[in-house]
Amino acid sequence: MLSKKWYYSPSDYKLQRILSDSLGFSPVTAQLLINRGVRTVADAKQFLQPQLSSLSDPLEMAGMKKACQRIDQALQKNEKIIIYGDYDVDGVVGTVLLVNLFKLMGRSVDFYIPHRIEEGYSLNRQAIDKFIKDKVDLVVTVDCGVSSIDEVTYAQKQGLDIIVTDHHRCGAKLPEAVAVINPMIATAGNEVRPLSGVAVAFKLVWAITQGFSSAKKSSREFHDFLMESMSLVALGTIADVTPLTFENRILTSYGLQSLAQTKIPGLKALMEQCRLRGTNIITSDISFRIAPRLNAGGRLGSARMCVELFLSSSEQRIEEIINDLEGANRRRQKIQKEILKDVQMRVEVECDLEREKVIVLAGKDWHPGVIGIVAARIAEEYYRPTFLISLMGESGKGSGRSIPSFHLYDALAGCQELLISFGGHAYAAGVEIDQKMVPRLKEKLDQQARKQLSPEDLIPTLGIDAEIPFVAINRPLLGEIAHLAPFGESNPEPVFSTSKIEVAGTPKLMGRNNNDLAFFAKQQNQTFRAVGFRMGGLMDALLNSEGKDISIVYNLKLNRWRGEESIELILKDVKIVGK
Repeated sequence: MLSKKWYYSPSDYKLQRILSDSLGFSPVTAQLLINRGVRTVADAKQFLQPQLSSLSDPLEMAGMKKACQRIDQALQKNEKIIIYGDYDVDGVVGTVLLVNLFKLMGRSVDFYIPHRIEEGYSLNRQAIDKFIKDKVDLVVTVDCGVSSIDEVTYAQKQGLDIIVTDHHRCGAKLPEAVAVINPMIATAGNEVRPLSGVAVAFKLVWAITQGFSSAKKSSREFHDFLMESMSLVALGTIADVTPLTFENRILTSYGLQSLAQTKIPGLKALMEQCRLRGTNIITSDISFRIAPRLNAGGRLGSARMCVELFLSSSEQRIEEIINDLEGANRRRQKIQKEILKDVQMRVEVECDLEREKVIVLAGKDWHPGVIGIVAARIAEEYYRPTFLISLMGESGKGSGRSIPSFHLYDALAGCQELLISFGGHAYAAGVEIDQKMVPRLKEKLDQQARKQLSPEDLIPTLGIDAEIPFVAINRPLLGEIAHLAPFGESNPEPVFSTSKIEVAGTPKLMGRNNNDLAFFAKQQNQTFRAVGFRMGGLMDALLNSEGKDISIVYNLKLNRWRGEESIELILKDVKIVGK
């Protein structure tokens, strides 16, 4: 484990008192709200009680009116429409959402999900030529298309209209589509705020349905459709690690409630497979149980079956897809483990981390659908911007993950003359590159990193909400913290620290490979079980910690076992200082 730099959020005792007195919360919870940007009682109430009425009008988004007009024209003329979605969870559920909308309006539309390995990300000419041959009139993209400048131009010249709905960062030039809907495009009176791809699709659905008749708008069918749709928005928003602030927080809050009561047969079956039926579903259930299974379909094969899962009413077909996804996820785990081991070995042998500030490695036997997950693990483990490239013939496809001080998309923009294509975000990006250019890419990325990153930037930082004594930890505090959910990007689970604790009893190793650690942490008369995942290496230090100062950083968890409840500490870091 790399040594982490602990950073404490500054305390505001005056504002703590105001929020605490007005809301009836403890000062600890009041500080948690302050740390999340809440500065007034009104803001606190909006944060704690998200309201659908706070969502902005979708027609205020750039390109929305043009998109609605073109879709209305297609419906009036009975034109052939295709929904073109990305192969990850966000794109899949956004595709399902739009297909279901047209079904609600009495129109059957087809969908298309590109094959990750054979076709790559976003629009491609092979698919466009197929649409032209099939006499498609209109393509609506989901979670992709904003970087497909040449492909959109080609399609429009062939008489195939394109509406782009996307949420990825826009380049200097936008596609010459009928309409481009993207929350990253600023409009008058509307600041740029990130949305997931499915949330953008939801905005389009909302705008289209505003044109429904009054009778349709007030029908139970229409109301149920909107509420059910929010379960899909929650899935895509959480799986795509979109910041859970502002509108994303509202949509996800309602979506999680809808998810627990979903009527979508395939989604119910998937939740059953994940052992989530009848439980209070939280964001981590989606991140670590549902999303990996859905993503496995697109990583190792075709994500088309994931769309089918949500659209099918056949119990037999749903069971087949669930089994296929489960098998794909197991294979993904095995492949991921093998690649991770290989990459870790090569980092130690081939990379000079004393001198180099980025990790760029290429391999011929690495599965291109899995390297992104491995890149994330390596970036976390070594705390370096990391690019892994799967070589196939003369070219390669790469996935990168980064750290807060290094904007990956901007870095790639400075290397675009070396790349066939690229796209992504600050923290995650993908490239296609000629094999001969890989050494030059590494060199240029490292040059940029040397200019941008200081030695301090390469020390992982652990943000801490507050230092609290064990006596402050109780069931009412956990109840207050629950009001801050859903947790995720930009609204993490609260992180606390406690100093001067003791180890009570003997620590134990656990987990498959004895990589995890458990012990009882004691401060004065309060004792809590502490669990550290992948912290087995601290065992000897804890066994020899008597008389030393021990400080821990952790999340709080309410553990339920055989009808009894207990509070556990889920460790994030431990520091032991000898006297």
